[in-house]
Amino acid sequence: MKCPTKEIDVFFIRLGKAAAWFLLIMALIPLGFGFFGAFFVEDTVAYAHRYFGASDTGEMIDEGFRWLGISIGFGIAAEIGRAVVAPDEYEEESS
Repeated sequence: MKCPTKEIDVFFIRLGKAAAWFLLIMALIPLGFGFFGAFFVEDTVAYAHRYFGASDTGEMIDEGFRWLGISIGFGIAAEIGRAVVAPDEYEEESS
């Protein structure tokens, strides 16, 4: 008989990995546009306020790095959960 708890754990690990990828993409958007605006746009305040509702491009970049850190945290938590649920499978994939 299969243990339903392991299947639920695997579901939440996959959900955590999907959330990490989503947050990574959402972090790269303000980072990319923030650096673009900082280097290639003359009026950075108007650019940031018009397209992102931020006070300047520095705020956009800060927000991007904040979401990047959160996405890395989700990814680390998902990998730790994967190693705890199935340590044998995790070691086989690592080597």
